[in-house]
Amino acid sequence: AVVSTQSALESSGDREWCSTIVKMQKLIYFCSILAHIFSYIDASINETKCDIDGINLCEYGNHEKLISNLKQLEEDFPGLARTGSIGRSVKGKDLRYIVISKDVDERDDLEPMVKLVGNMHGDETVGRQLIYYFANHILTNYNKSEFIKFLVDNTELHLLPTMNPDGFEVSQFSNENASPCTHRSRARKNAKRVDLNRNFPDVWNRSFTNLKSMLHGRQLETQAMIKWIRRNPFVLSANFHGGAVVANYPWDSHQPGQGKEKQGQSHPPQQTLDTEVVSNLATDSNTNN
Repeated sequence: AVVSTQSALESSGDREWCSTIVKMQKLIYFCSILAHIFSYIDASINETKCDIDGINLCEYGNHEKLISNLKQLEEDFPGLARTGSIGRSVKGKDLRYIVISKDVDERDDLEPMVKLVGNMHGDETVGRQLIYYFANHILTNYNKSEFIKFLVDNTELHLLPTMNPDGFEVSQFSNENASPCTHRSRARKNAKRVDLNRNFPDVWNRSFTNLKSMLHGRQLETQAMIKWIRRNPFVLSANFHGGAVVANYPWDSHQPGQGKEKQGQSHPPQQTLDTEVVSNLATDSNTNN
């Protein structure tokens, strides 16, 4: 899986989050979340049965089933889970997320808000499944695991299983031994054939000075994400892709005038105040997966 942070929007928040204490909080909480996701994946793979935590891991449900499942979690775990929508896709599909936290309707002061998003590319479906499985797993085991209880009691998790339900709708299983990185699938893009992963404002473009300028000309799914990010002070985010073991983090685009790397030549990384934290997260994630 590819774990990548959101672009310019995430780091435009208040700089007080960049204190040493908060950096340590970010690292601890996010490492805990990712470690638990991946340990859950490994455990699921090693199981010979499909039914784990009351759900079938051996099949993909359609979009309507996913929405129904999220709403069922909200109903089954009042006080710990609530759902909401960031908007709709080009074809009108609900971009529904679930929030998980202790006393979920009342956020504690300085409680870290973490955002996980999957299925930005419609044919990269594993992240979509994992985020839903993760939500189901931590809610089902909240009173059975001290680790899970600590995580939920001290973090506000915002989970969006799919950002591109229109692409997912037309995705198909690959042929045997097909290359995972050809990027030729129609399902990769949204209904207007736009790659949503390349539809966000570029950090180096100084014309993006306000929300209106950021939204101008963007796809509906991208606009919904931008508004969601701007409304909520997420301290950490991950976007799950598929096809390679890679971790992208700010800033992963080239500064204008700098030029792209040439063979045998590299440019220094474009660092942010959180570079050390995200670099450690990226190294830990890729080393162990």
